[in-house]
Amino acid sequence: MPSNDSSDFIQADSFTMKGNPNSIAGVQASETFMVTAKGDTALAEGGLQVGFAKYQFDGAAFDKAQKDYDRLASAQSDCNRDINGFINAYQNTTNDLAAARESVAAANQKLDDHAAGTAVLSGDDLQSAQQELENAQKEVQRLEGDLSGANLETARETLKTAQEAVGAANKKLNDHADGTAVLSEDDLQSAQQELEKAQQELENAQQEVKRLEMGPAGKARKALDAVAKAQGKIPADYPELANAQFSQDDPAKQAADLQDFQSNLNQSALQVGAQVQAMEKVAGPASYLYEEGTPPPPDRSLLSRQVASYEVDKAIGIGVIAPEKFGVDADGKAIGISMQADGAGVTGLYQGKDSYLQVDLSDPNVQRGLYDLEAMDYITGQIDRHAGNMFIDPETGKVTGIDNDLAFPEKSRQQMLQEGADYASKVCAGPPKLMHRDTAEKILNTDPEDLRRQLKDMPRPDGVAPLSDKAIDGAVERLKELQAHLRNPKGPIKVVDEFNKKTYEAAIKEQSKDIGMKDLRQAGDEIYNKSANQAKQSYLGSAAMNIRRYENQGLSPRNETGIAQRNSDGLKQLADQNAGKIAQAQQDLQQDGEVLAKVKQGGLKGVAARMQHGSADSAKAKVDSTMETIKKLEKQSDRILAMADDKTAAEIAPQLGRKPPAPPAVQQDAQQPKMKVGAALQQQSGERPKVPSLDLSNVQQKPMVASLGPDMDDKGQAQLNKQKTREFLQGARKDKAETPAIETPDKQAADKPTTAKRKL
Repeated sequence: MPSNDSSDFIQADSFTMKGNPNSIAGVQASETFMVTAKGDTALAEGGLQVGFAKYQFDGAAFDKAQKDYDRLASAQSDCNRDINGFINAYQNTTNDLAAARESVAAANQKLDDHAAGTAVLSGDDLQSAQQELENAQKEVQRLEGDLSGANLETARETLKTAQEAVGAANKKLNDHADGTAVLSEDDLQSAQQELEKAQQELENAQQEVKRLEMGPAGKARKALDAVAKAQGKIPADYPELANAQFSQDDPAKQAADLQDFQSNLNQSALQVGAQVQAMEKVAGPASYLYEEGTPPPPDRSLLSRQVASYEVDKAIGIGVIAPEKFGVDADGKAIGISMQADGAGVTGLYQGKDSYLQVDLSDPNVQRGLYDLEAMDYITGQIDRHAGNMFIDPETGKVTGIDNDLAFPEKSRQQMLQEGADYASKVCAGPPKLMHRDTAEKILNTDPEDLRRQLKDMPRPDGVAPLSDKAIDGAVERLKELQAHLRNPKGPIKVVDEFNKKTYEAAIKEQSKDIGMKDLRQAGDEIYNKSANQAKQSYLGSAAMNIRRYENQGLSPRNETGIAQRNSDGLKQLADQNAGKIAQAQQDLQQDGEVLAKVKQGGLKGVAARMQHGSADSAKAKVDSTMETIKKLEKQSDRILAMADDKTAAEIAPQLGRKPPAPPAVQQDAQQPKMKVGAALQQQSGERPKVPSLDLSNVQQKPMVASLGPDMDDKGQAQLNKQKTREFLQGARKDKAETPAIETPDKQAADKPTTAKRKL
């Protein structure tokens, strides 16, 4: 096992670490910290510079917090009621005392006015005023005695005397009855009267003691006894509570001391309860990964699970899991770092509202990405792939799975989903129903035993629990299951060469049927309750369902999405990939245009072409689709340039067929994890004109790609291809017939602005 200063882990000297700014639109996860690479360095493959970090789950701290909370809650139960009883009695008595003192002052004022001659009283009125003063003074004396406890002490002495008197009277009568001390008739009558009097005095004393025990003095003693009992339960970590002292003879000080104690106790219990609740959000879901009765490691192997998810994705070569890395902070403690993903979650909070991402789910790239993610999650056993954990870049269609630690269960996936019913709505129960041929080949080419060894030997920092053999075995077996399904022509997985309108409609239909609707896209508000905990038939269908749920609930933050922050090398790599895609799309457009020209021919040649390639409408739709792809790729070029510094932008602009952008009016904060790309691009280049759909029936065919000349490098070739595309499009626009652009219902729906009808 490598030491924590190993190059296998991201070291603290390579990044800055601060609190995660949850208020920033597009922050992808709820991890506690955000880490940013220093300078122009990268944290992960592709030049990624921003990640979201969390420490190991501390199982020992969780267990202690639970025990502390139980003890504090028990202490609250022991004393809170009695403290409240004393405080209420104390406040009521002090209020009555204040009123009685006001009565004394009023009576004195009346008598003083009479003595001074300012308000002479008649004889009866004077006598009445004197009586009022006497009564008020007695009431003040009584209340002061009630408050101080003197009256209760006196009442208890009186009660004791009355009890003794009753005992003496009873003894005298009993002695007479048994003949040991015979009384005369008069003495007997007198003894009976003494008993009756003593019994009455006893009853009066008992009532007075009961009244006073319900008053502040009695309640104070009861509260102090309850607090002493509670202090025996309070953990030693809270000495200000466990060792608190209280006045024994000052009612006002008693009230203040007990109120402070109660406030501190309640606040401590509240804080520990919140800590337990927060940790339970991790420990609770993680418990579903283990067999009942199997004690999990303290950290639940969560950091290993998230890193292993990325390692499996990388080993197979699918590329739909956010890079997950081990890191080490400045104190040598292990952290897990999840790299920032392009785009945003399908649903999430935006400007304080539940929101959805405005994205064309019918985009072939999006469809493939969601089905690829579904396949990856099946292998890793992921159980937490809700819509917010599916990131999509609306411009490129790239799909990325984030928050990947609830994976690699130690029991069967089916058993886990049955026991944790909430998770049945977050993943698909079975394997994906569709899979791209390239993905299928990558899965089939993966050696299960190589994967086992890779997971077994995965480097991890000191103290980080590894994946258990059971967890690894489960992933290997699920890989084998997928491979068996793919080798079976009649298996549950249909392998496709492309994703298109047909595959999209099939996913929508299946998810709609599952929630009892004809077409979930046409549903009103009723879809919110119907689909809240609905099982996923596919990630694609589920994404459409969740977007429809939130279309009436919140905002669509498409303009706030962007590409993840990258260093210069990462941006150059991204630019190179995008330039290659543009060149390929330009070639595809040339071929699509040639096909369209052929199928629109008359005579036998046209018939033969249509038999081979389909109708003119389908050929034209393909031309339009390819042109739309080129537009998206060009927009991606602009987004890449907007992320680059001046030097990098100058280097990659020619490769992308762009001029280096002018410095933006507002510079991007280096610490912000997302760029507001839409606003930046509008400032730099304005609104790009829409490219109309083309009728190429009379277009003279021109070669789209020239061969490399002896002095032409790859960049020059890309520039030439770009020029040829412009010439081709200019000729097409000049010669085209007046054919209106074709927009699918989905495209129209995606372009149509939405408004929030009601708030959740």
